[in-house]
Amino acid sequence: MRQSPSPQQVKELEDFFKSVELPPQVKLNKAITVLDVPSFVKNYLNFCKDANAANVLVDPRYEDLVVLKGVLEQQNKAVE
Repeated sequence: MRQSPSPQQVKELEDFFKSVELPPQVKLNKAITVLDVPSFVKNYLNFCKDANAANVLVDPRYEDLVVLKGVLEQQNKAVE
């Protein structure tokens, strides 16, 4: 069984998203398009930091943020 993200892991994601320009929209995969990336990041990070949230609810949101980070990193590489 996988461990939930640590506060340090969540902080690292938060720092990453603060360091990049967030697009208004982004396609995470074939099935999911985020229509408001800044709100998505803010809400999901807040949820991940909520000490009262159950791990079963935090984990998918954390994983979505990790996927979003990967997509943004790929887009930034394509621009360079």
